[in-house]
Amino acid sequence: MGLVSIVVLARILDARGLGSYTFTQSVAQAFAGWSRTGLDLGLQVSLSGDTDRERASAMIGQTLTLTAIIAIMVATALLVAADFIAGRLFSAPELVTFVAPATAMFAALMLFGVIYSILAGLGAFQEHARAALQGSVVTLAATAGGALMVGPIGAAWGLAIGQVSMATLATAAMIRVLRAHDIALCPAWPGREVLQVLTRGLPYFMSTLLLLPVDFATLGILARAGGIDALGELRVTQAIMAAASALPTALMGPILTHLAAGYASGSGPADVRQHLRWLWTLSLSLAVAVAALWTLAVDAVAGSAYPLARHMGDLALMAFVPAMLLSVLHGALMARGKSSAALLMVGAVQAVTVFASAWFLIPRFGLAGYLLAQAMGFAAAGLVAALAWGGSGAIRGTRVIVLSGLTLALYAALLFDLAHPTSLPVRLTAALMGAAVVGALACVVLLTPGERASLSAGLVAMWRRLRRPRPARPI
Repeated sequence: MGLVSIVVLARILDARGLGSYTFTQSVAQAFAGWSRTGLDLGLQVSLSGDTDRERASAMIGQTLTLTAIIAIMVATALLVAADFIAGRLFSAPELVTFVAPATAMFAALMLFGVIYSILAGLGAFQEHARAALQGSVVTLAATAGGALMVGPIGAAWGLAIGQVSMATLATAAMIRVLRAHDIALCPAWPGREVLQVLTRGLPYFMSTLLLLPVDFATLGILARAGGIDALGELRVTQAIMAAASALPTALMGPILTHLAAGYASGSGPADVRQHLRWLWTLSLSLAVAVAALWTLAVDAVAGSAYPLARHMGDLALMAFVPAMLLSVLHGALMARGKSSAALLMVGAVQAVTVFASAWFLIPRFGLAGYLLAQAMGFAAAGLVAALAWGGSGAIRGTRVIVLSGLTLALYAALLFDLAHPTSLPVRLTAALMGAAVVGALACVVLLTPGERASLSAGLVAMWRRLRRPRPARPI
């Protein structure tokens, strides 16, 4: 639904207007990321391994109270710093009016993040998906209507209204789920239980504490180097990547819950390797498909008004696979526990790599430099996270070697296409060949014997159902 919103807005607003909309979204998401202090992930992990209703009630109530206190304080600071953010960081004083809708969106994101953690920790993923879908429909209508009536500022306020509606719907879903689990919802002053939540979530937050301001700063560097239009081109690129990563991203919540339960039962390391293997294979397959269809996707999403985004697919996809793997490794380190130093090291490596690369590349290459810096940061952090989780054994083994080789082959193809752009038929042919190679290797090397037997049995059953004669319809 987010992709549909961009499709609509890209045809209503020009690149500068879409860049202003992107500014609103980026400010809200950045400040929400800084302000959660790991409460959301810590609460999800705690609820996944805690079945005591009274403790669960205390953790939920205290976490919600602390989140509300933080949200009020940061929202106030955000409004006070509006001139500094727009005028100094982004060198665009005209964006100061977009800070107010960003503040409203920030508050809704804070609430929605904690509620998602409650629903995920209790296994109610369908309730979250339903609330998110309904809120996305409201967001689409509000942003499109606001853009048509008022322009970019109307779209920004529509985005804020949509996020508030999503948080409201999620709150109603949370109340239903808590009643079903017989857990009382009693907001309480932060105490001992929220300290347990922070103990689990704070290490992850500390690992991102350096990265969040770096990401925000790199957006400012991009705005100064390429203007607000560059933010609009980036938003189109991000919309397509968000659609490509929708399935892997949706799996992250269940994966984290499963890993927490696995480490509690003793099967954690095996579960991590299984999830890494499957997600790596899925990410490679999606990257091949998106690379083949990138120019068509840009034209379908934004039309011809964003020519720069048509050529950014190869660089954007270079960050795709390591970003997905890094999410699983973050979850593995959190679920394992006693990984604060490792998470801090991963975050520091990613932040330093991104900032140093962006500082050098963005002034010279603009949006291409921004995307390349992101890819380098994810790759460096992923390697460090793998070593921190499993040592050198995490990057050895037949399956790791095969998947690494496929990833390097994908990068070589992306770089070749970047230097020598090819036609759509050639890209589609290369994608089909790549998909065939990935599928063959998945069946022969990447699957375990049990998985191959299950897959074969499923394919045989499907074939028999297809060949089964259908009963004749009565005349």
